[in-house]
Amino acid sequence: MKAKRIIFAVVLVNAAGIALRYFNFDTYFILLGFRFHISCIIPFLFLFREGFPGEVKNYLKFPKDKKYVSAILKVILPVIFLSGLLFYFKIIKLGNPEYFYEFGMSSIIDYPLYLIWNFPQLVMLFLFLNISSSGKVNKILFISFILILLFLFEFIPLEKHYTIHAGYISFAFVVFIVAVLQKLYLNIYLFPVMLFTILWSVLLLFGSSSHELINILFAARYSGWEGFFEISKNYELIIIPGYLVIILICLLFKKDSKK
Repeated sequence: MKAKRIIFAVVLVNAAGIALRYFNFDTYFILLGFRFHISCIIPFLFLFREGFPGEVKNYLKFPKDKKYVSAILKVILPVIFLSGLLFYFKIIKLGNPEYFYEFGMSSIIDYPLYLIWNFPQLVMLFLFLNISSSGKVNKILFISFILILLFLFEFIPLEKHYTIHAGYISFAFVVFIVAVLQKLYLNIYLFPVMLFTILWSVLLLFGSSSHELINILFAARYSGWEGFFEISKNYELIIIPGYLVIILICLLFKKDSKK
């Protein structure tokens, strides 16, 4: 029964996503400030009953033995260190983005608010992935495969001419990061904070032309952000994937992987 629900959820998400994109509608909605992407909402609704109340209640318990500070530092320190290193070697430089204060500086101050607005949908994603991968031998591969299927419609080209860009590569590394967080950091409170911080920090530093990512992770009234740093043209395609790889490696260094 669980497998059928997962398959049906994947098919429905992609069908709905393609239809929304075809008619130029957003694949997410905002309710009272809270962001909800269909790839997080629909699968959760289909599989919620499978894990309720047993598994869900277990995840909601606040673990006392988790090293929250060290886990968050694994996300923050690589970003700071690598930014300083790249800036020193002049691979990146300070930019002069539009809306420097209105968007850039205010996004730092409003980080807690943006995190709260994304927290519910990331919790839903966490619960769906854990319930669906329960009992699987290789959770990382299974979760990665499911995530690719759930967001597949976002990468299906609806135009005749298209090119594979760095966004595809970055998405692949984000998928592995999510899978590792699910496997090694099995915490319903830590998962949203770590995942959001990774995406938020990378986009804040280097920007994005995706209005969807900007609207979900930042303020809804902007359609793009140039980033605090300008990247040398020779390194444009590898900087963001490189950041994600470094963060992924840091996350893999974890002694205690018990539930």
